[in-house]
Amino acid sequence: MTSFLQELSVQLLQKHREHFSRLCVVFPNRRAGLFFRQHIMQQIDWPVFAPQIFSIEDFVVHHTQLAVPDVLNLSIELYKAYKTLEKKETRPFIDFINWAPTLLSDFNEIDQYLVSGNEVFTYLDKVKAIQKWNLDGKPLTRFEENYLEFYNLLAPLYEQFTRQLLDKNQAYLGLAFRRFTENQNQLNFSAYTKIIFAGFNALSPAEEKLFQTFYKQGSAEFYWDADEYYVNDTSQEAGRFLRKYAASQCFGELNGIRKHFSESEKTISVVGVSGHVSQAKFAGEIIDQLANQPNTAIDFKNTALVLADEGLLLPVLNSLPQSVSELNITMGFPLKLTPVYSLLSALFQLIENANRFSNKYYHKDIVQFIQHPLIQALKNQESPVEVSQAFYSPYELKKLLEPIHSDLAACTDWETDGLDSCLKLIQLIQNHLLEQAGNTEQTLNAEYLYHFTLLIRRLKDLLADLNESSSLQTVKHLFRMLSATLRLPFYGEPVQGLQIMSLLETRTLDFENIILLSANDGLLPKGKQNKSFIPFDIRKEFRLPVYSDNNALFAYHFYRLLQRAKNVWLLYNTNNHSDGGGSKEPSRFITQLLHEMPQYSQKIRLQQQFLEIPLLPFSDNEIEVQKDESAQRQLMALAEKGFSPSSLGTYLNCKLQFYFRYILQIQEDKEVEETADAATIGTVIHEVLEQAYRPFAGNILPADAQKKLIQSARNEIKTVFAKHYQQNDLEHGKNRIVLNVIENLVERFLNTEQDFLQHLQSENRFLQIGELEKELTAIFPLANPQTGEIREVKIKGKVDRIDQIGSTHRIIDYKTGLLEPSELRCSNAGMLGEMKKPAKMLQLLIYAWLFAAENPNENLTSGIISLRQSSAYLQNIRIDGNELLSPTVISEFEAVLTALLDEILDPDIPFSQTSNADTCQYCDFKRICKK
Repeated sequence: MTSFLQELSVQLLQKHREHFSRLCVVFPNRRAGLFFRQHIMQQIDWPVFAPQIFSIEDFVVHHTQLAVPDVLNLSIELYKAYKTLEKKETRPFIDFINWAPTLLSDFNEIDQYLVSGNEVFTYLDKVKAIQKWNLDGKPLTRFEENYLEFYNLLAPLYEQFTRQLLDKNQAYLGLAFRRFTENQNQLNFSAYTKIIFAGFNALSPAEEKLFQTFYKQGSAEFYWDADEYYVNDTSQEAGRFLRKYAASQCFGELNGIRKHFSESEKTISVVGVSGHVSQAKFAGEIIDQLANQPNTAIDFKNTALVLADEGLLLPVLNSLPQSVSELNITMGFPLKLTPVYSLLSALFQLIENANRFSNKYYHKDIVQFIQHPLIQALKNQESPVEVSQAFYSPYELKKLLEPIHSDLAACTDWETDGLDSCLKLIQLIQNHLLEQAGNTEQTLNAEYLYHFTLLIRRLKDLLADLNESSSLQTVKHLFRMLSATLRLPFYGEPVQGLQIMSLLETRTLDFENIILLSANDGLLPKGKQNKSFIPFDIRKEFRLPVYSDNNALFAYHFYRLLQRAKNVWLLYNTNNHSDGGGSKEPSRFITQLLHEMPQYSQKIRLQQQFLEIPLLPFSDNEIEVQKDESAQRQLMALAEKGFSPSSLGTYLNCKLQFYFRYILQIQEDKEVEETADAATIGTVIHEVLEQAYRPFAGNILPADAQKKLIQSARNEIKTVFAKHYQQNDLEHGKNRIVLNVIENLVERFLNTEQDFLQHLQSENRFLQIGELEKELTAIFPLANPQTGEIREVKIKGKVDRIDQIGSTHRIIDYKTGLLEPSELRCSNAGMLGEMKKPAKMLQLLIYAWLFAAENPNENLTSGIISLRQSSAYLQNIRIDGNELLSPTVISEFEAVLTALLDEILDPDIPFSQTSNADTCQYCDFKRICKK
């Protein structure tokens, strides 16, 4: 493959051999100059000075002698111009900085396209005034007045800003181009015999004027790089600008139009890959295959990894095979992708939310901060730091951070100077890294820390220059703005090894092997983004660039990159992009390629494939766990400690769930409760009701006890809630709602019971409170079926309430959840195991059996009061339609309990999955079972 720059070096050496050193070669980008010099060195065998080589921007800046500050410095200079005009009405810098970059972009385009800024913004001001014209006669609102004042300000701001910059011998690029074209005839270019413009495509009007002036003077030569495929086809947007130049002959005959697509053999693979990381992994596999081709020596400098989405840089670097010994990253490494950026962002979020929450630090922000790898590396002890409450006071935060490092809490103090806090944190980590010199990862982190130290010090200088306070909002915004524009430079041989670059950096460069990642629609080309104050119609009116111009520009870059390549892989993400950049569809350039190329050239082989991660085959086989010695020992320990109704209910619901919870004792990770969960609500209600009824224990509950009970409950709810949910704020937000819900549930129940008591009184019957939160236990003798040995199995339970009406004892369990009547109905106790949801029935029967063991021959009922269904009051279990639990029913249940315990302790019966899918719906272990 002969590249464009190689062809150019040969042509220039042949044509301008005698005056080669007096040439000036101008490229669209700086990267081209590095490769061009390399090709010159390969062509010459005599001593010669290289020509002057510039990018177009450097060429203009060099000859105008104007300095071009970065975006942040330009934004600050723009703010100074704004303050000069607005004086007392000046908005704060934090508000201004949000729209300054957009305004700078508009100014830049106005000058690049040689349009009068005053005309554009005056026209825009009038359009906006018409849009807000109050035809109804009503006065404008203050917002509408501010809106119009802003657009009225743009024209004078443009004039003031450009004048202010030029007075300091500074300019943004567009302004530098305008000054160059205005003063081109006064500039001295006598040092050059010819000025060579090579590899250009879409020119701004300023560039066109610049080129035409040199062309008319006879001092310019133009070398274009394109293919007949897209230049000769008028429907191809990639050749739109070149066709315009060819038709106008404004630069003479259009040379450099080749036939690569029709005459060269290529293999183009279009690959749909699921996810960003998968793209990077597959790219690494392609490179490894290239490196291990038999009888073929791969030259990685002819291979380029092109990233349409720069966010893929880290995954790509982590996916490169060991066969890549050299690489060159032309785009640099964005500071916003470094660990230090994420750490400082976490610090900003921690402090920002603390300000929102009245100087209380939010637990998720604390966790994000202390679990950052750079903070974890500071820990001087192995014990974990447990974040156990939703909010922390500054004192509590200090105590929490001290085990990590004694000086860490000082880094979260924003009261004195927030930027100094950032510097303290960086210094703290730097001191720690000095102790680990030699570690490659820590060396990289040290480099990141150094650059962020420079960044923050620069922020301090900028804020001092503006006389602005270092408020969190201002610092955070400027920090993000600077981090997004600054890059960590990579040092190495730029023309050696695998090349990793963005699409724009490929201009004028050619490679045999191209791997293009994230070739998705919306990323290649970008969507209809309109980050401008100038609407589309006004842009068209003044011939400013619109999105179709940008699409044509990227179409050219795309096809030009492919035209000399031999092997091309176009990868796109088949998943939706979470950040809103791009869709899951391939770029329309790819669609166009697949549609047109088979008819255009028989020498190009196109192939399309989709890569997906195969799903593990689903197995219908149920999971079974045999009861080994360890499981049997754990079962006997449970038998000695006591089986509770909930544990036996779990076994009936699902034996495997019982195994996970009670044998393996697997528990979900404890999470900090921001709002009281259902379990906490239930615990609070049980304790409140216990305390409310406690004064009546052993006595008849009067029919008029309702007011006293409600008042007692109200007095206790907040205290009990605070005891079980130890957070600071119970008066606001969701926790206040939870308190209201608890109050409502308790009062509705007490009012319902009041109605029931009055009904009893009308029949001359009374309710006597017996036991509250009564613990019942019994030792169950169980014969080992294999040895005949009698084993003692303990059954235990805590009954919420036992009361009595006449000769009938009522065993009552409070529930805060919903209750289905079918859960408390069965034809006989022996059918318990066949019920769809047996747990509640089992619990009530265990309570009844335990009570009957201590109180034989008593009339007995057992039921549930669902506080969410308090109007139903007490819902008793019914065996064969009867609420009274006779000794026969108790005896039948004892047989069921015996069989259940025998099965649990039987070593030959494994723990197996349930067949009831409803049981799995809310099971904590369903991901283990893959249900």
